[in-house]
Amino acid sequence: MYVEEMIAGVSQTAGVHVTAQPDSLRINPSSKSLDPGNTATFQATTSTTPFTVTAWTWNGVAPTNGHALTNLSACTAGSSSCMGEFYESGTLTCEAVMNGVTVLAFATVTVTPCAATGDSILDSPEVRKQMLDELAASNPSATPGTGVKKERAGLIFKRPDGSYYLKYIPDSTTTECFSHLQYVPGDSVGDVAIVTFHTHPSNDGDPVYGCPPDTLANGRVVRWAQRRNDGLRAPRANSSGNGGGSDQDWSVVRSSAIDGYTISKDGHVYMLPHDTTQVPVGDEANNPNVWHRKDKNSVCLKHGR
Repeated sequence: MYVEEMIAGVSQTAGVHVTAQPDSLRINPSSKSLDPGNTATFQATTSTTPFTVTAWTWNGVAPTNGHALTNLSACTAGSSSCMGEFYESGTLTCEAVMNGVTVLAFATVTVTPCAATGDSILDSPEVRKQMLDELAASNPSATPGTGVKKERAGLIFKRPDGSYYLKYIPDSTTTECFSHLQYVPGDSVGDVAIVTFHTHPSNDGDPVYGCPPDTLANGRVVRWAQRRNDGLRAPRANSSGNGGGSDQDWSVVRSSAIDGYTISKDGHVYMLPHDTTQVPVGDEANNPNVWHRKDKNSVCLKHGR
């Protein structure tokens, strides 16, 4: 390139050598600092040069749904983006071909661990994620009374190494109002069932269908609607306002030797103690054992009403 300028009335010309900077592959993240369970999208891009993605890797291997990364979308050859829920820190790498040359771009993902909850079970990332997975499988957004929304119940086991996991126990009699829990062995020898768990896929005030009959003090039996438009009345959910459990939930827990955990439609978790010295009969609404979900995209919980 040449530059011409008038100096003292005389035209002066100077040559300037310009070197074009090569284009580069890079990854633009929607967010690089996340809470466990947050969703982030990573977009591979260049300034102008066409490219073809040949692979995405997470910490050096092909991304797969697991405890560190789940709900993956794209993240494969031919896709310029990778989206997922991240539970652990790591490095996302995009491999692509530009102008016949293989190039790499990297993005460091930082996942900040959840603050301690004060509850050893809920401090387990594995259990928190499993609780939310079971809630999602309950279809909480489904129309009440259609048979799609259902409670899901299981047991939380403690392994010999001190870690915990939740085991869902299928039952064909479960409805959106009721779940029947059977006791089953753990996955491995030495695993001990320590608490029960079930989901509440309805918010307080929502109609719930499939409740068993109630027998009143005068002996009269009240039958509730099992499906929409079956001619019977559906009661309204009130588990969160009752300390995280229905009257039946509290009765079942108190008649057993272990505590029970429930999770609400909004992802808040309650622990129902079987010991009435912790929550006296009649004082269920003031159950102090509640942990609120930090936000709808996070698995983090914070203790307190």
